Amino acid sequence: MRSLEGDENFDKQWMVIIKLAIMFFKKEKLILSPTGFYIVNGKTLIPLNELPKTGSYNDIAESLGFETYHSVFTWDSKKINHIAFKRRTKEPIFVEVRDKTLPLTDQDVVITIQNEIDWKFEWGQLDFEDKLLNDDINNDPNMKSYEEQIKFLEDAFSKHNEMIGTICKEITRIFDWQDTIAKTVNELNDKFSKSTEMQLEIGDNTRQALSQINEILKEYKDGINKVHKRVQTLEFLTEQLKQK
Repeated sequence: MRSLEGDENFDKQWMVIIKLAIMFFKKEKLILSPTGFYIVNGKTLIPLNELPKTGSYNDIAESLGFETYHSVFTWDSKKINHIAFKRRTKEPIFVEVRDKTLPLTDQDVVITIQNEIDWKFEWGQLDFEDKLLNDDINNDPNMKSYEEQIKFLEDAFSKHNEMIGTICKEITRIFDWQDTIAKTVNELNDKFSKSTEMQLEIGDNTRQALSQINEILKEYKDGINKVHKRVQTLEFLTEQLKQK
C-alpha cells in the first residue's frame, strides 16, 4: 500500500499532466499575417492578408466599418508598433506589428494596452483634437459638410506633423551642437596636453642649463681659489726675501 504522502505526490503529478494536456489541446495554431496587420475581434486576432486601397490606417479602419478612430504608436512595445482603437475607448480595432515574421497573441495586445501605453497622454491628445474640431468647425458656418470637416482635420494633422518635424530638426541641431562642443573640448585637451609637454620640456632644458651654469660657477670658484693661494704664496716668498 502507498503511504498518504505517496498518494498526495501521485495526485499532484497527475494534476500537472492533466493541466499540460489541457494547455496542449487548447493551444491555437498561431497564424502569421503577411501584411503585419491583425484585426482584433474580442480575444481573437485575425491576420489581414491583403491591405485595402492604399494600405493606410484610414483605409484599413474604413474597410472595417469605422469612420473615426484614434491611433496609438506603442514606442515601448517590442512586438507592436501601432494600435487603432475605437475613439475614446481602450477597445482595439486592428494592430500593426514591428516584425511580421514573429507570431502575435491576444495576451501581447492586452499587455501592451495595459502596461505600455501612457493613457494620460493619449486622452490629452484626444481632448486637444476634439477642442480643435468643436471650437473651429462648429463656430464656422462655412464648414458644414463631413468632407470639409475631414479636410480641416487633415490640415490640422499636417500642421501638427510639421511641428513635430521642426522639433526633430531642433533636436538634431542640439545633437550637432553637442558634437561640435565635444570636438572643441577634445581639441582643447590636445592643445593643453601639447602645452604641458612643452612646459615639461622647457623645464627639463632649464634644469639642464642651470646645472651647467652651476658647474661653470664651481669651476670659476675653484680657479679663483687657486689664484688666491698662488698670490698668498708669492706674498710669503716676497716677505722671506726681504728679511734676508
